[in-house]
Amino acid sequence: NRNAYLKMLVDGSPTAPFDIATFPIVGEPDYSGVEALKQASYNKFGRPRELVEAEIQERYKKKEPQKPQQQADPFAGLSGI
Repeated sequence: NRNAYLKMLVDGSPTAPFDIATFPIVGEPDYSGVEALKQASYNKFGRPRELVEAEIQERYKKKEPQKPQQQADPFAGLSGI
């Protein structure tokens, strides 16, 4: 199956989805560089799992509701007028 659906950004605006058909692969695919590509990706983007999980937990932790701050009385000190 060489069919796909895509949406593109044109000048920052998304286009309507459309379907495409890709060209067939000519000859046998060369997978010799797959492991090197995985290692390069890991070296550039990989981070310790514990750090990633801690960031996810922090992002979805419920926040304590903030107490409304008491505003100063704008008429304080004007009682003698």
